[in-house]
Amino acid sequence: CNRNCNLHICNIKSNIGGNNGICGFLSTKYQKNVNKLISGATYRVSRLDNQGQILESQTAKTDSSGQIRMTNLYAENVYEISEIQTPEDYELNDDIIKIIGHVNRQTGELTIEKLDGTTKGEIQVTRNTGEDYKVKISVEDEARARLKLVKYEQGNNNKVAGAKYTITGSGLPDTGKNLRTNNNGEANLSGLQIGEEYTIQETVAPEGYYLNTDTIKFTINNNNGTYELNVISGSTKSTSITQENDLPVASIEVEDEKIPTYDLVINKIEKGTGTQEIAAVPVVGAKFKLYKDNKYYIMINLSVPEADIFGYSSSYPSWRRESYITCIASCDGELRWSLS
Repeated sequence: CNRNCNLHICNIKSNIGGNNGICGFLSTKYQKNVNKLISGATYRVSRLDNQGQILESQTAKTDSSGQIRMTNLYAENVYEISEIQTPEDYELNDDIIKIIGHVNRQTGELTIEKLDGTTKGEIQVTRNTGEDYKVKISVEDEARARLKLVKYEQGNNNKVAGAKYTITGSGLPDTGKNLRTNNNGEANLSGLQIGEEYTIQETVAPEGYYLNTDTIKFTINNNNGTYELNVISGSTKSTSITQENDLPVASIEVEDEKIPTYDLVINKIEKGTGTQEIAAVPVVGAKFKLYKDNKYYIMINLSVPEADIFGYSSSYPSWRRESYITCIASCDGELRWSLS
C-alpha cells in the first residue's frame, strides 16, 4: 500500500523582527488507506540561502509511533523537505518539497507557501488557543510488492521443490535475481516496484520434470489503493493478489510436466540362444555401464545367478536418446536389451 507522511512544522520563528510565528515540527508517517503508522523513515529538513544552497540541515527518523520532531525553523526562510531513507518495503520518495513561512506583522498569523514539490492535498496551518502553530504537510510513498511463486506438477496439486528461476525487471540486478523453490514448492521475492514489468524464466527443472520454456511477464498495479496483478504473457496455473501486513503479495502458480518413466529390463544371454530352437542360457556376472545424456550414469551388475533379469527405472526421454543400448527382441511383453 501507499503511505502518508504528515509533516507538522513547529517553532517557525521570524528572524526579521516583528511577531514570532512559533509552532513545532512534527512528521507523522502513515500508510495510505490503512491509517498505519510507519517507523524507520528518515527525513532531512534543510534551510536554504537566496542562491538555493544549504545553510543548515536537521535529520530525524520516524519512531515507533511514526513521528519525528524538529525545532528552530524560521519564517521568511526557504526550507526543503526530503526523504533520504525509507523502510525496505517502501519506495523512496525522491520528490523534494520546498516551503517558506510568512508571518503577518500586525496579526502574527502564520501562513505557509509551497514553492516546489508534490503534496497530498493542501498544506494545513492550525493553531489552537494557547498552543503553537502546527503545519501539516501530507505526502505519499508507494509500497513495494512481494512475489510468491509456487511450482506444481502438471495435472495435480503436488508441489515441486528444486525448480530454479531467474526474475528480471526494475530494481533487480542486470543479470536478474535467482530463485529456487523450497520443500513447499515456493520461491519468494520482495522489493518489486509497483507499475514495473517483470519477467519470470525457469532455468533449471527439478529432476524428473521437463523444463518449462514459457516466459511469464507481469506487472503489479495500484488502482486507487486496490492492487491488481496483470499477466502480460505466458501461461500460469492460477494467479492472485492479497495483502500481508498491509503490503501487496502477488501469487503466481506455475506447472512443470513430469517426464514419463519406464522400467528397463536387461537379460544377458549366451549368443545364439534365446531362439525358438534353443532356450535362452543366462550369463551370470556381466556388468554394464549405463550412460545418461552421454555421461556415465550407473553400473549395472548382473552377478546373481537366480536373478538374471535386472530392472531399472529412469526418465524415458533420457533413455530414448542413448545409443549405447539397443533393443534386440521382445519376449512375454518385456523388452530385451544388450550392449550394442
